[in-house]
Amino acid sequence: MRTLIVMMAALILAGQAFAEKKPGQVELDAVELYDSLCSVCHGKYGRGNGAVAAHIEVPIPDFTLAATLEGKSDDEVVSRLLSTSGDPAKRHSPMPMGNVIDEAELRATVAYIRGMAIPGRHVSIRAGQDLYNSLCWICHGIKGDGRGPVAAKLGEKTPRDFTSSEFKIQGREAEINRVISIGAEDAIHGSKYMIEWSSKLTQQQINDIIEYLKTF
Repeated sequence: MRTLIVMMAALILAGQAFAEKKPGQVELDAVELYDSLCSVCHGKYGRGNGAVAAHIEVPIPDFTLAATLEGKSDDEVVSRLLSTSGDPAKRHSPMPMGNVIDEAELRATVAYIRGMAIPGRHVSIRAGQDLYNSLCWICHGIKGDGRGPVAAKLGEKTPRDFTSSEFKIQGREAEINRVISIGAEDAIHGSKYMIEWSSKLTQQQINDIIEYLKTF
């Protein structure tokens, strides 16, 4: 309960900060709005596992599941978020977002949330990006071009260039998963420096990385 009270106080303070924006002040983008106001309950990656999710009585939806917002129009979602009266089951809790940001910002945030879901894939591109930028970039490069800072020291079997037109992921997810999971040497007689990650990452995390690789 104490955690919930503290986090709710943080949301209220955030709302005051938004309300005090001066004329002409640059608006926050949808990602910043989500991170500031929504992630505390919904989680950074929209999986419903935010810091206070366990303390909320109603189920927190998983935005990485396409079915969560399927069939719901933006007007319907925004109306529920802005509602301050009526059936509690039909309005947002614990606080109406209309008290914090305006409708245009809210619609931008809803559009960002919709983008969290990949049809047919329970994954998070943003989670994959964070993992890649923590673990993979040093060999594969921040741009995925195989030119990370240690790439030149790895011998003839250079890191994979994910930007190459010759490299395809779509339809080969299981194969790529195997390479990441057990290492390139065992999976495809590849580089010994592409180690196994199954002992360090969950399958969910590996799938998130694979989905992010598709963005290169």
